[in-house]
Amino acid sequence: MPKDNIQSSYAKQQFRITQILKTVQSYGQIHKFELMEKMQIPLSEYYKIKPLLEYHGLKESVIINGDFWICTKEPEQIKKENLQDAKQEAKEILSKFKGVEVDD
Repeated sequence: MPKDNIQSSYAKQQFRITQILKTVQSYGQIHKFELMEKMQIPLSEYYKIKPLLEYHGLKESVIINGDFWICTKEPEQIKKENLQDAKQEAKEILSKFKGVEVDD
C-alpha cells in the first residue's frame, strides 16, 4: 500500500475525530446514539474509533460518562481557544509570504 494512502486515511480519521469532538463541545452533553446519528457513524465505526475519541477527548476536556459524551469546558473557553488556534494558523500561513508582516 502506498504511503500516501496511509497518510490520507490517517488524516481523514483525525479530521473525523476532530469533527466529532467539536460536535460534543457544541452540545455540551450528548448521548452516544444521538452523536452517532448526528455524525452519521455506523455502530461498527463508533466502537472502532471510540478509544481514539477517548484519548483525544481528554486533551479537549471531552469525557465519556456511561452513554453520554460530556464537554467539561465552558463555551467561552472553547471559543477563546479556537480563536487562538485560528490566529496561530493564520500567522504560520502569512509568514510564508515575503514582505508580509504579522501583527498580534
